[in-house]
Amino acid sequence: IKIILNKINKKMCNLRTHTISIFIVVNCLAQIAHSQRFQRVTTTERRVCPERCNLAFRCDPYYSGPPVWTIVDGVCKLFKTDCLFASANCQRQNACVPKLSTTSQQICQTKCKEGCERVPAKPVCAAFPYVTVHGDRNDGMITFRNQCELDKWSCWNSKAYISATEGTCF
Repeated sequence: IKIILNKINKKMCNLRTHTISIFIVVNCLAQIAHSQRFQRVTTTERRVCPERCNLAFRCDPYYSGPPVWTIVDGVCKLFKTDCLFASANCQRQNACVPKLSTTSQQICQTKCKEGCERVPAKPVCAAFPYVTVHGDRNDGMITFRNQCELDKWSCWNSKAYISATEGTCF
């Protein structure tokens, strides 16, 4: 009986060692799989765009050509110059966002902002740079009740702003 118990004990010991080995292997495989999944998530979080835009733009905000009309997220938006429009598209391309396309004033104005009176008052100061008849450069700062009112006014008056900051103009 003692001999039989020794043989059974050796087999159990081998079985325990084998079970522990399997556990270690399975645990390692699980860690590898988790690591690969983590790498995949990390990779998708920092998107790499297929094509980078490496153009450097030096746009003159005082240029007084016709505005560029486009529709962004279902709303009409104006760009003061072709250069500013191209610069915005370059930034969008580098952010992996689809480029904007131009449209006509008539089509765009069907998408002007509406219903701004329901938007809470949060003043914004917008810059509408222009050159005076005497050749002086003016920033053309105007305060609006909120961003919605600015976008609505810009659209209906065909006046593109180049920047808007929170708060009233000084």
